[in-house]
Amino acid sequence: MNRLRIVLIVLALLLTHGETARCFIDPNFTPVDLAKQSEVILRLEFADPNQEGTGVGEVKEVLKGNYEGKAVKVEFLAMGEALAAPSREVMGWIAGGQRQALLFVGSFTRDGGEGERVGYLHLAGKWVVLREFEGSWDMERIEPRLLGCWAGSTDMLQRCVNYVMSNENANVPVRADATWQPGIRLAQLKGTVYGVDPVNVTGAKGRTDLFVAAAEGDRLYRFDGAGMTDVTDKHRLTSKSQVYTWGDFTGRGRLDLLSWDGKSLTLHAQGTDGTFESKPLAGGAEALKGRCLSLAAFGVGNTTKVVAGVNGPPLVLTIKDDGSIEAKALSAPDYAGTALGTPSMCLVADLDGDAKPDVLQLFSGGSLFYRGKGGADFAEPILCQVATGEGRHGACLGDYDADGLPDVFVGGARRHHLFHNLGGGRFADLLGQSGEVEYIPKPGAIRVQTGDVNNDGRQGLLIIYGAQMAPQLFFNRGFRSFGHARELDLDVQQLLPAASDGQQGGCLGDFNGDGALDMALALANGELWVFYRQVKREFAMAVTVAISPDGPYAGPVNVAAWAGNPPRPLGTQVVLRGGPDALWGVPESEAGDVTIKWTMPDGTVRTKVVEVVPGDRPKHVFLDEPNDK
Repeated sequence: MNRLRIVLIVLALLLTHGETARCFIDPNFTPVDLAKQSEVILRLEFADPNQEGTGVGEVKEVLKGNYEGKAVKVEFLAMGEALAAPSREVMGWIAGGQRQALLFVGSFTRDGGEGERVGYLHLAGKWVVLREFEGSWDMERIEPRLLGCWAGSTDMLQRCVNYVMSNENANVPVRADATWQPGIRLAQLKGTVYGVDPVNVTGAKGRTDLFVAAAEGDRLYRFDGAGMTDVTDKHRLTSKSQVYTWGDFTGRGRLDLLSWDGKSLTLHAQGTDGTFESKPLAGGAEALKGRCLSLAAFGVGNTTKVVAGVNGPPLVLTIKDDGSIEAKALSAPDYAGTALGTPSMCLVADLDGDAKPDVLQLFSGGSLFYRGKGGADFAEPILCQVATGEGRHGACLGDYDADGLPDVFVGGARRHHLFHNLGGGRFADLLGQSGEVEYIPKPGAIRVQTGDVNNDGRQGLLIIYGAQMAPQLFFNRGFRSFGHARELDLDVQQLLPAASDGQQGGCLGDFNGDGALDMALALANGELWVFYRQVKREFAMAVTVAISPDGPYAGPVNVAAWAGNPPRPLGTQVVLRGGPDALWGVPESEAGDVTIKWTMPDGTVRTKVVEVVPGDRPKHVFLDEPNDK
């Protein structure tokens, strides 16, 4: 093709399509099609282009096909100064340090399949179309429509391509392929709702209750075989929680509730008959200095302690037998509370993969990472990139790229963030290279939660909004690239108009025990609703993992799972006694053995293999039960 014809093509494209940074998922051209139709796939590393616009990409790896050369030459300014702006933009990405690229060469059906070879260059999360010319490649245009094939980072695309080429059943989903049953109104709640969460109060395998924290009195609901029933009075639960956490704080092997009502800290201890006894904790209000931002239980040996987020340094709370609180403040650098901005919640989990729980104290402008040293000891904090922004927000953990390390998603009042875990307490906000979750969510999120929303073994997201928006769900295409789950969107499907006025809280949980995550919502008007997932059979294919109520440790524990042949990583989930249970869905194409793996607090690595087949009940695993391999 001569350059005059290329110029005419580019002009036509600019006039008819314009430049846009967004594109919905293309169901007809996925990374599976891209990899299969490519004759050659190269991983390149570019040096800075010269003043004439010539860039040289060193060939670091040949992923597919035969390529004898050591480099690829690209003429970024081949179209001349009249069309130089996009070319200089691409050159700027390289000069700015984004040098890693993938080059796909082939005759692609997306471009008509006319037999003419073209190059698709993926660089800095964008796509560039190249044409061969006299032994090199000429840049033709930036192509936003190819984001419909893959909207994500280049390193994740390489992992996706490797998966596609190594697995004949590889799938990069283009839709959620999941729907709700008709919603059921459970109750009219009174007063302000502070939280809606799944919890396993009884400790029975596979049981998920619904806990609602409210100013006028907390409520507890349980599925009884026909529907959700209010069992609050049955358990004699009298708490009024604004901030709370569940854990075995009395050593009885039963789940207790630690509750902050805005004035005092109370332990609601569960007896052997399942009823709760309220015990105000002496010194709780003084330790929290009158304000509690978060409570998170974690285990130290046979004792369950709590990390409390407050205005100052995080506190490690120990509930003593005499009904008092012992509080130990973690160290704080001089800049905490000033340069970092407004303090927020603390997340407690093994964030660096060493089997010891860490503490991440969030602020509006950054965070402090306290690396766990074992037990209740934590290292001096280091500055961390995770930030919430100003205003109401929610934060959750999820292994969105299935690399074994929990990432952090923040839904905020103004904007959202997806902090990819780089290890060692380092994170990078890569929301802009994570698919439709970048631009479809709206401001005003108050709660977010990770969950496999469609039982494909990939971790998706739920976003709850305080006003003027129905909740939104996003399925994961794999490798940290998300799509909007329109089939599960209450607004798109017109399933509950009142949800569009906002929610006070909401969560995902398998409340009816069929192996699929359901959704509970407390609306702005006080109505409490539940939406059960529609499943093809009586039960969905799934594995759930929990810690038994009377086990030797409380967590949190990172548990990883693999399914299929060859095994596909389903990612790591954080498991804590009391739940919610970790749930991995299993597609029918990957039916068979599912391997789960975790590291015990003493450093012992354990694995368990369970068989998941169509028609069976979900497989429920306690990490501390016998017969571990």
